[in-house]
Amino acid sequence: MLTDSLRPYVTAGVVLTAAGAIALAPVSPPDVQVAAPHSASVELTAAADLLTPWVDTFNTASANATKISQFYFEAPSADVQQAIVNQAAYLQTLLNDPASIGDVFEAMGAAMRNALQAATLLGENDNPTQINRWLTQSNDTAHAQIVAFLPMFLPADMDDQEKQLITQAVRLLASPLGGLLVAAVGPAISPAVAALNTVMAGDLLNLPANVVDGFLNGATLNLDAVLPAINGSGVLPEGTTVNRLGIAFGGLLSPGSTLLKPGPGFQMGNIGGSIFNSVDVSITGTVNGRPLTSNAPGQAVGPIGALVNLSRMLAGAIGWSGTGNPLTKLTFPTIDTTPTATALGAQSAVAPAGPAELPSAPSAVATLAVPDADSGAQRVSSTDTDTSGGAAAEGATAPQSDAGATTAVRTAPKPASKIKAAPKKLAEKIRESLRAAPGKRGLNAGASNSGSAEGNSSSSGSDSSSAAPKPSESKNAGDSGSGSNSGSESGNAA
Repeated sequence: MLTDSLRPYVTAGVVLTAAGAIALAPVSPPDVQVAAPHSASVELTAAADLLTPWVDTFNTASANATKISQFYFEAPSADVQQAIVNQAAYLQTLLNDPASIGDVFEAMGAAMRNALQAATLLGENDNPTQINRWLTQSNDTAHAQIVAFLPMFLPADMDDQEKQLITQAVRLLASPLGGLLVAAVGPAISPAVAALNTVMAGDLLNLPANVVDGFLNGATLNLDAVLPAINGSGVLPEGTTVNRLGIAFGGLLSPGSTLLKPGPGFQMGNIGGSIFNSVDVSITGTVNGRPLTSNAPGQAVGPIGALVNLSRMLAGAIGWSGTGNPLTKLTFPTIDTTPTATALGAQSAVAPAGPAELPSAPSAVATLAVPDADSGAQRVSSTDTDTSGGAAAEGATAPQSDAGATTAVRTAPKPASKIKAAPKKLAEKIRESLRAAPGKRGLNAGASNSGSAEGNSSSSGSDSSSAAPKPSESKNAGDSGSGSNSGSESGNAA
């Protein structure tokens, strides 16, 4: 009974003791473990990175476009510029000397031959150094060395004609014209090559970016799978092995890479390329009994880069120095107005006649029979003018008279301008001669007739003989008249 009566109090005491213990104990927060919420952060990994390939494609295309544009604007369309300069020079040569047309056509033909050789690297050239220089302008160092040393890789027992054929074929593949051909098909093939490489690598998420990259920047086709067949075919010379093989197809903006720029000196870092320069190859061969390995990474070239390089190579082949714009040397043709020695000689040969060659007045011949005071003979005076300015014409011979032989007296030729004054002076001479012989008055009629005949002969050249003398006149007067008539006839004949 007692145990049952004390049980409620014991329970109450335990409760109160527990409550006091809780009240007096320090209070601390309970350690509650709450699960942290899960954050779905996006992390780009190498396998699932979809942005980086696009960025790389854009940056590569931008760098290629910058390189091509800078190279192009150094001399835009250099071949066209140089052709214009050459045509102006040819025209100037023809204007200076039209007879040099043959030399002009010869120079034009030589320029065309050089341009064809620079584009194809074919044909014989008197300057092998020039061929090698063109080779380094369309290929990088490694590929240019392979082409240059190719005859050494060929079998020693091969026919020379076959060696020449193989060498010419490889040169054509290494030419800038060949580079233009492979560059033309590059933008069409490169996207397919890039897609194939992406599938083979299992990176299908980046397939679109890689295809665009192939179109703009090119892609390399790996051909290592065919190496066993090539090495075992027996077509390679003994001791020659192909270690790596591929073809680098250029994209639209692929600049390519060659050793030297067109121009003087050694300007490194050219763009452009060739079919052979796009081959990615590693070959081990034997040269003089020693193994030699050549590694030539493929250089992809696009159509724009190939065209720019071909333009500059053609400009250099036809006369461009390789520096600056060719049109800065343009000089328009002019016509030289300074007479040369040849021109002066030609002008003197066809010069108009001078005063000395002008036609002179008709000749006039006057013959006068003058009596000689001492011997009674008659002296014949003849005056004539030669139209040619030379010696006087032969004088007329007077008939012989009874008094004695007559003597011919010639006077100096008179200028044509003095012909009109001749009759007056002749009349004065007649008067003076008559005064010198006053006793012989019978001569007046004959002398007058003779003077009249002389004046008429000088002025008109017609027959102007005086009337016949009267019978009563002296024989001397008749002789004088006869001499006068003879002189008139002689003047007419002249």
